[in-house]
Amino acid sequence: MTNDAGNFFFGSSEIVQRLKENSIEPFFERFLFKKNFAFNNKNSLEYSSYAFNSALRRLTPNKLKYILVIPTLRCDLSCTYCQVSRASIKAKSFDWCDETVDRFIDFVNEYADTELKIEFQGGEPTLRLDLIKKIVDEVSKIRPSSTFIICTNLQNYSKELKNILHNKNVQISTSLDGSKKLHTQNRTKKMTSTEKFFTNLREVIKDIGHHRVSALPTISDFDQIMDVIKTYHSMGLNEVFLRPVNYQGFARKKHKESKNDVEKWIKAYCKAIDYIIEHNETEDQKIIETNLAIHLRRIFHPGQNGYVDLRSPNPVAQDYLVINYDGSFYPTDEARMLTRIGLIDLRIGSIKDGMDLEKINSLNQAQDNKNDKACKNCALQPFCGVDIIDKISRYQTVDYPTEKTYFCQFHMAVFTKIFDLFSKGDIRFLKTASLHLGGTYALSPALAGFNCD
Repeated sequence: MTNDAGNFFFGSSEIVQRLKENSIEPFFERFLFKKNFAFNNKNSLEYSSYAFNSALRRLTPNKLKYILVIPTLRCDLSCTYCQVSRASIKAKSFDWCDETVDRFIDFVNEYADTELKIEFQGGEPTLRLDLIKKIVDEVSKIRPSSTFIICTNLQNYSKELKNILHNKNVQISTSLDGSKKLHTQNRTKKMTSTEKFFTNLREVIKDIGHHRVSALPTISDFDQIMDVIKTYHSMGLNEVFLRPVNYQGFARKKHKESKNDVEKWIKAYCKAIDYIIEHNETEDQKIIETNLAIHLRRIFHPGQNGYVDLRSPNPVAQDYLVINYDGSFYPTDEARMLTRIGLIDLRIGSIKDGMDLEKINSLNQAQDNKNDKACKNCALQPFCGVDIIDKISRYQTVDYPTEKTYFCQFHMAVFTKIFDLFSKGDIRFLKTASLHLGGTYALSPALAGFNCD
């Protein structure tokens, strides 16, 4: 049972029947009051708390807090699952020009929040460290609290990049697909390039610390998901974001199975979560799985609405924006990819001409699960989100039945896994959940007492 505030409890089918018949015993009535499912009146403190958390779950920032920047589409690798259909390293007209940089600084000054995060994507953004340095320097002057993430394949760890990393507000994000063999197969094609990557990864961790370096795998072989986790553990990386190949870009041709492999992915992912729970119980070096952490925060932290892949409403270009190599605006990185391969034009303006408000408003009509007929009857609605870009990518329409989508099936499976473990009172899971929510591996009273029977 859930309500709009995200309160929940577990009960039998008999309890459901009693609710339908309005035949509630005194002990159950007291339980409903305790769990903020029943109220004496709308002026009570308890109802105010319910109303506040209901509103908080649907609140989104009204200023740009996260901007993803693509200073170049050129890349020095050719990954099998490349989502953006990158350009050749020698290609022309795929980089930002000085005018675009200047316009971007003005744009930040006018529209961005004080707590701004800028992520440099690509292509391989370190091919234009001159642009990155200028943006970091100039944005830091007008938004001193800004943080920056450079997403790089770490094929090069140059003196220029090291100098930029002297700024402690700059972080590194990279792709680590698992063992050297698997990383070579998916990304570098050459073991020498893979060895260079691992050497550079160890060096950057040594230079700036684990806390400023994140790595993300793309799981192309579900049977090797445990090896991926073990590789991260061996590198001293305590957080791993388990993700399958995204059905975008070149992956649509080279990994066609990624369009409809949701059942296999759910099975592999849930098995990996079981492994992490067991690992955390027996090993000193704990593991946090980012996907699990995101879902847990959606349940227990009302107002954690910054992750645009899992929230509702999910307004376009309000707090998150992608700016492509040509200065054009996109609502998400996936939207940029779909436009790149010619499936649909999802540009919503440009750094030169401003926002296309008509197109933004049109997209936003479907960016809310509140009125979705499948979501309205789902107990997971308060925690879940909406992703029309993925619908367009996989099914070429936003009207495809939500319950049949990859998005719905995966997130429902993760939430169901979580609630199943809570309902069983699994002690090991409760401690792992506490680790993911608050950083402490211990039993928390706040994560117990959800059964009414």
